[in-house]
Amino acid sequence: MAIIAYLTPFGLIAAYFLNKNKGDIFAGFHVKNMFGITLLHYIGVLFGSMGLGVLHEVLFFISILSWILSFVRVLLKQMAGVPYLDQLFQQWFKFLD
Repeated sequence: MAIIAYLTPFGLIAAYFLNKNKGDIFAGFHVKNMFGITLLHYIGVLFGSMGLGVLHEVLFFISILSWILSFVRVLLKQMAGVPYLDQLFQQWFKFLD
């Protein structure tokens, strides 16, 4: 389920609902992490549509690097994501448990 969360936003939704009843801590960690990365990406898209191109590029770059790092870590079966941000995502998105 944790790998599914990183495939697309639809994979994120599917992983959330698959994990909702099981309560797997590992999958839940990565669902929250990917939710944060996806949110970061869409905030960058919003900034781009507002004409803030530099901020859009920075957030896009950070979200892509975060996704790559987190995807590698889930493949290695590590309960870690983006340094510093993953702990914030776990605190902010507790409603996804």
